[in-house]
Amino acid sequence: MWSGRFSSPVCAPVQSFTASVGFDRAMCHCDAAVLAAHCRSLYMRRVMSLADLADVERGLSEVAMGARAGAISWRPELEDVHRNVEHVLTELVGKAGRMAHTGKSRNDQVSTTARVWLRHMAGAAICRVEELELALAARSRACLNTMMPGLTHMQVAQPVTASHYLAAYRCMLARDRARLVRCTRAACVLTLGSGALAGTNHGGDRYTTADMLGLHCVSPNSLDAVSDRDFVMEYALCCAILMVHMSRLAEDMIAWSSSIVGFAVLGDALCTGSSIMPQKKNPDILELVRAKAAILIGGAMGIMAVMKAQGLAYNRDNQEDKAVLLGASRAVTRSLSVMAMAVRSLRLNKSRLRRRLDSSYAVATDLADSLVWHGMTFRDSHEAVARAVGAAIRAGHAGLRALPRRARGVVPPMLAARLARIAQPDARCSAFRKDATGSTSPKWSFRAMRRA
Repeated sequence: MWSGRFSSPVCAPVQSFTASVGFDRAMCHCDAAVLAAHCRSLYMRRVMSLADLADVERGLSEVAMGARAGAISWRPELEDVHRNVEHVLTELVGKAGRMAHTGKSRNDQVSTTARVWLRHMAGAAICRVEELELALAARSRACLNTMMPGLTHMQVAQPVTASHYLAAYRCMLARDRARLVRCTRAACVLTLGSGALAGTNHGGDRYTTADMLGLHCVSPNSLDAVSDRDFVMEYALCCAILMVHMSRLAEDMIAWSSSIVGFAVLGDALCTGSSIMPQKKNPDILELVRAKAAILIGGAMGIMAVMKAQGLAYNRDNQEDKAVLLGASRAVTRSLSVMAMAVRSLRLNKSRLRRRLDSSYAVATDLADSLVWHGMTFRDSHEAVARAVGAAIRAGHAGLRALPRRARGVVPPMLAARLARIAQPDARCSAFRKDATGSTSPKWSFRAMRRA
């Protein structure tokens, strides 16, 4: 490619160090599509003959099929997927393959191939997000009236429906899906035609080339085009945020299915055992999702650190963006698939949830609100209930059943009498009382499911 400039070939250690074909060959089919569109542009500019174009298109089709079949012998000394594709193409069609590099640089080709590949992979990720959303929706419908403790600071706070809890993760995933759509649209920019940095003498109609590749617009500045990796950073961040949300769901499911908590059970087919402890049932896939979230956060931060030290225009540092793109896409799509399986297998232990709510003070806020309806200010009712709860806890009582009796001697007699007269709220009553839009009331949960 540049051998005429040098008096000796690149040594083997440098070839090995600079080669990226080991991972970017996953983009082969996209690179073949970009090269085919470029050659059609050359034909329209009368730089390439119709016969040569036909040979190139036939050759690129064979390259793409060979890559899918694992029949391509990738050569590390050719560095990356782009040179390997061109090399195999030239072996297949001869002189026409050597013409394919006319009017382009690897700099603009690399960027365009990555953008086309991102469009495909983001589309696959969006489909997987929708699959997990559907799994959560099905579980939500199945537990519309199942009550569970809602937590703040990892302490029992107020009762919520399990449906409402799972719907919260659907809200997160809806935002993730919207982010991926926006990210994909922002990436769909044709940079081919920018050359190494200054443009090309054989550019042709770039808008037509963009249409061929399913891209929405063309880059307005060649310097920016070949050096821009905003689309990589945005995609890496979208994937990292999505993984954070899945990690949170995984953490909840790990806690629920632990033998100590026992709120839920995961399917046996999704868990592993221990080599020494016969009783163990480990949620390994959920733990791996947590770990992959950490790796993707690191990848997103890493690509931004790679970019922050680069002036214009292209630098070889940008080769590392492919590892981030490929790693993020692979981790996200696989994690989404196993999380959907885990959600579908999840079975809540309703009796355990009910006992945990009954033995807690989760409806204490409802009791304080009831006193407000009897003419007290909330500050006063909060203080009264808090004192009564404290007395009950110190006496070793769990739950609100003994609260009016424990309130005697702890709060003023009039308040104790009011507490005794009020019907003790339960978890289901607490949920049905929540009448604000978006609350845990089954009414609003049902409406949210219908809108989804």
